[in-house]
Amino acid sequence: MFTQGTFDYMAVEVHSEDYLFIPDQKIKAHDPIPQRPFRYNPLHDIESTWWVAVRTLLGNRPKEDKSDSSQQKNAVKKLFPGSSSRAIMRLQVLRSSHTFLSYLKNIPPDFDPLWRLLEEQRFNLREAYEKAEQQYPLHSESFGIHDSIHPLFEKMSNGESYTLSPL
Repeated sequence: MFTQGTFDYMAVEVHSEDYLFIPDQKIKAHDPIPQRPFRYNPLHDIESTWWVAVRTLLGNRPKEDKSDSSQQKNAVKKLFPGSSSRAIMRLQVLRSSHTFLSYLKNIPPDFDPLWRLLEEQRFNLREAYEKAEQQYPLHSESFGIHDSIHPLFEKMSNGESYTLSPL
């Protein structure tokens, strides 16, 4: 069982202890049931880091921003409840830009460049999961995400600096 860690930042596959991005395939009448024992992999670490960045973005505002943040606070509570109760919602966020962006609709306009980078990273991460899970056992060279993640974090760290105020 892989239940160590903080639920809010735990990779969705680690939480479910199952591969969630395996492509659907038709199984013929006499095919054996595929056996894929779950194994922790480097994509799970990258996803956990992504959740930390999303929580940081959603849970803060620029210090000078005094606008109503109640909708933003509600989004944080829904997506990061501190328990496993919203794991399916987090999977939907990871799989769909529409769902991810629905949580970001009330963040300050100053954060626009940051959420765009996180959306790009979300998309790359989902694609890496799908690519890696086309075969079993998974091989780290098939993940193909490490080269695209590093520049995104570099862009984020070289971007504007903000004095943040927690919600």
